[in-house]
Amino acid sequence: MKKRRAIFGVILPILTLTLSACDFPTNIFGGRSSSQPSSSRRIRSSRSSSSNSGYPSGHIHQFSEQWSYNSQNHWHDSTCGHDVKDQFAPHDINEQVLVEATCQEPGEKIRQCNICGYEAIVTIPIAPHTWVEVESERIEPTCTQDGLIKKVCSLCGAYSQEILPALGHEYDEEGVIREATCTQDGLVIRVCSRCGHTENYYIPAYGHDYETLEYVEGNCSQEGYERLRCKRCGTITEHFIPTSGHVWSNNESLVDTGNGVPYFVDGCTSCGAKKIILATANATITGNVKTTPADSYGYVKLGTNGSNMRLDFEYPESGFVTIYQHAMYDNWRNENYRNASYRSTNSPEPSEDGYNFSMELNGQLVDLTESSRNTYNDFFASSPKYIDELIDAGYSPMADCIIGTAELVPGMNSLTYTRLSAYTLNIDYFILVVSNSAHQHNLSSQIYYDENYHWRQCMDSNCPLEGGRVAESVHQFFLAEEYPADSCCDMAGYAYACSVCNYRNIVYQRSEHSYDESATTYVANSQSYQQAINHCTKCNHTVQSYQFSVGKVTAGSYDSGRMKQGTTMEWKFPVSKTGVVSLYIPIYVSTQTYLTKTFDPSLYNLAFNGVNYEIYAQYGLYQDLGIKVNEVIYLKFGSYQVTEYDVNTSEITVSLTSNVSEYRPYLDGEIRLEY
Repeated sequence: MKKRRAIFGVILPILTLTLSACDFPTNIFGGRSSSQPSSSRRIRSSRSSSSNSGYPSGHIHQFSEQWSYNSQNHWHDSTCGHDVKDQFAPHDINEQVLVEATCQEPGEKIRQCNICGYEAIVTIPIAPHTWVEVESERIEPTCTQDGLIKKVCSLCGAYSQEILPALGHEYDEEGVIREATCTQDGLVIRVCSRCGHTENYYIPAYGHDYETLEYVEGNCSQEGYERLRCKRCGTITEHFIPTSGHVWSNNESLVDTGNGVPYFVDGCTSCGAKKIILATANATITGNVKTTPADSYGYVKLGTNGSNMRLDFEYPESGFVTIYQHAMYDNWRNENYRNASYRSTNSPEPSEDGYNFSMELNGQLVDLTESSRNTYNDFFASSPKYIDELIDAGYSPMADCIIGTAELVPGMNSLTYTRLSAYTLNIDYFILVVSNSAHQHNLSSQIYYDENYHWRQCMDSNCPLEGGRVAESVHQFFLAEEYPADSCCDMAGYAYACSVCNYRNIVYQRSEHSYDESATTYVANSQSYQQAINHCTKCNHTVQSYQFSVGKVTAGSYDSGRMKQGTTMEWKFPVSKTGVVSLYIPIYVSTQTYLTKTFDPSLYNLAFNGVNYEIYAQYGLYQDLGIKVNEVIYLKFGSYQVTEYDVNTSEITVSLTSNVSEYRPYLDGEIRLEY
């Protein structure tokens, strides 16, 4: 037995020196390890093994009996040097309010964990206001104006307001006041059951429904005539159908009969009429010819009074002709001659009273009545033909100047032109229009029209006119009737009718405000700036204005119309009535370059009574807003609901802040409030 004890006594110190407390699975004596407090936590070795956790086989972790924690969780840290935690769990929180939050100040509360002792002080957010309506200051909405609810906080006394949208009109059933007729629009009035506002709108007039009483057909060279009666109201009207004018083919063919001078012939594509073109270069001259630059172009100008040119030609048919001279007036640039009479006479003798020329055909004087109605300006002012060399030399444009009417005979014909005074023309050819074979239109009794033109319709399928439209022309409008607006907020109507076809067009536009400048009054605000106030004489519209530059600069710098970046200006406006008030700011730029810069309303802050409002100004280039260099335009910046409260305080405060760093427009002139 003693021998065994000795052996055991040797083994025990060796084990004590070579094994730590962590390496023992249990105390060999059956009690707790002396190196481990009795309250230490343990993790059994069966939870992990040396093959997959890195811990020795049979290892049991040791943990501190003190709690560790953060703001969310708590746990026991390992005391055996390994990164493990015991009893890891969220806090079991208990909260206690230290200071109650109000609508003006935040509060405080303490959060404590019932297990680990964690605690923290937390801020309680400011509480919402407890709003109570101030019923005595409630403004009910109307049909056209917003209402207002004012509220006060029962805890702190703060104020707020809520806009009640306008109700809009509620109209009763429509009432016809005036029936529409052929020439007058009908009138319908609706009345709002809440406020009595009346709304007018018009039933367009029917227009006349005509039937033909008498009709005389026209053609390319002769006016037509029509007499009409309205089936509804009996109104009778009559009008001429203008001639369409010949449409020449410009396919001129040369005719040389061997007798007399050769000539060109062309035909009208509309009616078959013909024209004969006689060149003055082929004429026989009696007397003097004035030498001019026109000679090189084939023109002839007779040099002395009594001189004449004669053209003999053979034509196979008889017929009535209208004679023109294709001519150029060399004093056209002299203003004294433009409105001078283009005068002619039936006398073949030189004129002492200023007549320009005479003409004979086959020995008979040509009827010159039609040509005597005109001035030089009538022929040359709108001529579409030009020869640049002659214009530069001081000559007028070319024109077909009418002379008169005469009659051809079958066979040889002789045309003689005689100068009677110095004021004659350079003539290159004469034109004889023969219209015996003109197409006869078969026109309907109805006048056709669209929004731009009216015309007569030829019912002949062989009509040479495109679409059979005879005498197509633009409408001749006159103001037939006016429908005035009841107020400046309503639309005025204007009925325009064509005097030829009775096509009717009605235009509506808003009535303009009317101001009596002599009725302008002046008041001063609390800063003693004098302010002009005027009212529309037709409605209750009010305009208040004073100079932009009198505003109070509360920040930054205002210099010569420029608000520098960060500048705030403030104005005080007396107000006398409730309603929606709109602010208009005068803007102009000084150079063309600025017009191509962008105007961004977000670069400005607008406030009424210290509350920021949206700026209405359109986003875009300055020139897109209609602004021109050094020309003021008023842009609507924003609107504000004026309440009884504002009226009672006598004025509202408007402030404008500029955040523009470059390309600043000038803000100067008359700042306006309109409501």
